[in-house]
Amino acid sequence: MNPISNTAYYCCGVRMEDAKKVRSTCNDVYAERFMDERGRQIFEPFKSEKMPNISNITRCRLIDDYLLSELAENNQLTIVTIGAGFDTRPYRLMGGNWLEIDEPQIIGYKNEKLPVEEMY
Repeated sequence: MNPISNTAYYCCGVRMEDAKKVRSTCNDVYAERFMDERGRQIFEPFKSEKMPNISNITRCRLIDDYLLSELAENNQLTIVTIGAGFDTRPYRLMGGNWLEIDEPQIIGYKNEKLPVEEMY
């Protein structure tokens, strides 16, 4: 059984901190739900890493913008995410048919903290 990776918590922590800003880049209002005590401990040493965190949030925004453009053309687009950790795009971006492939621990934890019923 694989535990939830530290990377999943790091990327989620970056989006959580971004969402707290007045001018959020990605506005991932769901990220904080996944940041339990373990996640916050993992993220803490990286909070002050300016350039890696900017890079991470920029990547998030670029992917969001690309998917929003594609969804504007085809609202029924099938989107497959593989190993995306605590990605919340199915909840934040309207439309699409989302299929997520990841470790069972990630899927279970995500479903517990952010049930599919809360989508949109």
